[in-house]
Amino acid sequence: MKKIFLLSLILVALFSGSLFSQPYVAIGDGTVGTSYPVSYSGYSWYSFILTKEEVAGAKKIIKISFDCTNGPKTTTNQKIYMKHTPNTVFPDANYENQESNGYVLVYSGSITYNGVTDIVLQTPFEYNGTDNLIIHYENRLVNNSLYPSFNSTTSSVNNNKSGQGDEYFPTGTGFSNPYPNSRTNVRLYYETLGPNPASNFIPDNNEFKVSLNTELKFDLEDKVKNYTVYFGTTKSLVDSEDESCRIVNNEANEGNNTITVNVLSLLSLDILLSKTDYYWKVVVTDNINTPIATATSKFTTQKIISDFPYNQNFSQNLDHQDIVFYPGYYSDWTKTDWSYTSTPITWSCWQVGEAPNYTEFHAYIAPYSLTDGESYSLTTPRFDLTGDYEVSFYWMNGSLSTKYNGYDKTYFEVSSDDGQTWEVLKTLDADVIETEFQYVSMSVTNKGNAARFRWRYEVINKSSAKSVFY
Repeated sequence: MKKIFLLSLILVALFSGSLFSQPYVAIGDGTVGTSYPVSYSGYSWYSFILTKEEVAGAKKIIKISFDCTNGPKTTTNQKIYMKHTPNTVFPDANYENQESNGYVLVYSGSITYNGVTDIVLQTPFEYNGTDNLIIHYENRLVNNSLYPSFNSTTSSVNNNKSGQGDEYFPTGTGFSNPYPNSRTNVRLYYETLGPNPASNFIPDNNEFKVSLNTELKFDLEDKVKNYTVYFGTTKSLVDSEDESCRIVNNEANEGNNTITVNVLSLLSLDILLSKTDYYWKVVVTDNINTPIATATSKFTTQKIISDFPYNQNFSQNLDHQDIVFYPGYYSDWTKTDWSYTSTPITWSCWQVGEAPNYTEFHAYIAPYSLTDGESYSLTTPRFDLTGDYEVSFYWMNGSLSTKYNGYDKTYFEVSSDDGQTWEVLKTLDADVIETEFQYVSMSVTNKGNAARFRWRYEVINKSSAKSVFY
């Protein structure tokens, strides 16, 4: 029996560190998107307080990192300061002159942010373990068209503050706990006498849309003799190294720099759970010093769709669990299970009708900001298509001027290996401007549980290419 798989889609085509890291404390595990510590302005400052409980004891801080979610973003003329404080919150939002208020300049220079970005301190900071810690960041002058975004954790107190200016560096009163009312996540790296902890985690901390077939990978240095891995869906159990989460126990390190853990095999699973938060950590020992544990790392698996019929539209209803294009200037890519290029902005939602009650929502792509010879894809979540299915959608290549054949094409493609390879099923290459949507329907057979579809727009000559709508 053929199962029905419907995609009610109306698409319009308008055409800096070492191999092994030092131990660290990770402070903040939220995924709230924020522009801090850099900010979107040309000039800015950002201060935030870490409590002594969070920093967890006296240590020599030699490196810090921030988690950039839309890198690479290269910033110039950046300064970072540190200072002890008895305060847990700031009494006001005033700028403090660093040189006259006891701050230590720990870094000055350029930084390229991309994922969890390590910043090696030019002047290590001796943290005393009894006071709280202020980290003060100054941006003097970033290209304010970069719009970097970082992971942060929601805050309800004034443990952070900022100031911004487009034309000059701000030295007046700024904002307490600024929008989006969160404190940026940070890691503090420090020196240790024992072995360095496992590093270079794959999947990375806070990574999302991770394959349901993922393995765990990490690096060990040669002096690590044994390692233990904890893995599960309950953070508190992994944090406490509960036996129920131990999937590798005191395994000997055979001198391999990179360790691969086949979670599915160890747990006798076909795939991991759909759209689920998983937590894991690694404990290493040299059999001499105290074992060293990493901070607990989190990743979120991709969604898999296995209930049919399946019907998808492009409405921007924020409450809809299957939203494709998350609206707003500060788009949160964790809110959608679909994938599309964000820089430059390509695929997006075309709203038809009178605001705010639009009557139709289309996906579309316009060629004007794109690069000749490149392709830009809108990709669905993963599907379990074991068996026979029918897929259908609407598309149109349209514009207000004459359509020239051969200047752009759109391909509808399927993958059976989670996007590693693709097969073309249908091509949109109209000879004339299209004024009505074209209905497409086809059968797909035995694509397995790692199937995905995509619409891949190829621009050949953007000066004559037209937008595409779905």
